[in-house]
Amino acid sequence: MSISEKMGTFAKAAQQRISLLTGTTQIAQAAAVCYREADGIRLVLVISSRKSGKFGLPKGNIDPGETSAIAAAREAYEEAGVMGIASDTVLSTFSYHKEGRRIRRHVAVHPLKVSATTPHFPEAGERALEWLPLAAAADRVSEPALKALLGDIADGTIILS
Repeated sequence: MSISEKMGTFAKAAQQRISLLTGTTQIAQAAAVCYREADGIRLVLVISSRKSGKFGLPKGNIDPGETSAIAAAREAYEEAGVMGIASDTVLSTFSYHKEGRRIRRHVAVHPLKVSATTPHFPEAGERALEWLPLAAAADRVSEPALKALLGDIADGTIILS
C-alpha cells in the first residue's frame, strides 16, 4: 500500500469517527472537471470507478487542512495522473451514498484546466480514463447530477473558466 493510500485510509477512518461522534452523517468530498483543448475541441476527463466500473469524475475525501479545490486537484492527480490548478469556483454540488454504506457523501465540483498529464500516478492501471467532448462525457457518466452539470457546460449554461 502506497503512502497516499495509507493517508487516504487514515483520513477516511478519522472522518467516519468524527461523523459518528458528532452525529453528522456526511463526509465532505471534492471532484474535478478536468478539461483541455485538442484540435479546437474542449475535452473532459471521465474515469471509471475501481469497484463498479461506472464512469464519473476524479473525486474523493477532503483531507484535514485542505480546501475542496486543493482536494479536487489532488484527487485528479492520484486517480488519473492529471496536473493543474483547480479553481476555487464550485460549479455544482451533489450528495450520494456509496453502495452498502450509511454515511452520505457531499461533493463540491471544481473546474481544473489541465496543464500536464503523466502515466505514472498512484492509481495507474486501476481505472479506465477517457477524454471526451462535453456532450459525450455527459452521456458517459453515471451520476445524474454529473450528467446535468456536464450537459449544462456543453450547452453553455455553465462556463468553465
